[in-house]
Amino acid sequence: MDVNSFIFRLPENPGPLSSVQLSTENKEKLDTFLDEFNSREELYLYGFSNINRLFLYGASGTGKTYLTNCLAHHLGLTLCAVNIGLILDTPTPTVFLSQIFNQVNEQGNTLLFFDECDSICWSRSDSTREDKAETQRTLEYIFQEVDRFNKTNVLVATTNLSDKIDPAFKRRFQVSMRFEKPEVKNMDEAIINFVHPDFSMSLEMDESIKSLIQRQLANDYSISYYEIKNLVESVEKKCIQEGKRQFSIMDVYLSALRFLDMELKYEKDGQPYLFKRGVNL
Repeated sequence: MDVNSFIFRLPENPGPLSSVQLSTENKEKLDTFLDEFNSREELYLYGFSNINRLFLYGASGTGKTYLTNCLAHHLGLTLCAVNIGLILDTPTPTVFLSQIFNQVNEQGNTLLFFDECDSICWSRSDSTREDKAETQRTLEYIFQEVDRFNKTNVLVATTNLSDKIDPAFKRRFQVSMRFEKPEVKNMDEAIINFVHPDFSMSLEMDESIKSLIQRQLANDYSISYYEIKNLVESVEKKCIQEGKRQFSIMDVYLSALRFLDMELKYEKDGQPYLFKRGVNL
């Protein structure tokens, strides 16, 4: 099996780094990383190394992969996204990992992305792993490679299962960032940040309809930033098909009804309500 079999592609044109939804704490951490990256040459002169290893954890769909992709493009780094779980399924995972690390270190100026690193960096104290011996050998090899990682490169590892990750692996990352699903009350802000710069969006919306949809999203569906981004893009695609470049935030909220399997209907007096499988809510 060729080493390229373990490398997967991410969208080539992600949004700007500013479109990534970050908590105040994560934004501060990212700003520190960017400041050091941008002054890395000066830091080298004094014998210092810049931050170049980021550990991102949290629920699926909260923006970890999106941030990684945007970051690579923002910094002008070659992105090498690795399916690390697939490597572990091979008889000789360290052989393929060695090829990847050697290639990335030789090339330099690369962002090496280990998605779902829990598949291979599982805690060595976890007795439930059937492949515990092989996992430990692979982990020890990864530790060595991370410690000698080319300083011009950036390593990003993500997981949905931070509590299962080996502590020694997490310690090798200078920055850890926790990602959480958005609260529905912050949905407007997320929508605004995902609007393509070639489109304009009005904020006009019937507040009673907005309140209905927000309530159902909060009660029935834990929407992610990834899904909000897709909602905005779906509206923008429809605009392109209709020859328009303008839409309203209400269009995005109405698109969210598909997650709830609902329709917007009106009472005889004009009051809106949500309809699902013949039940009025």
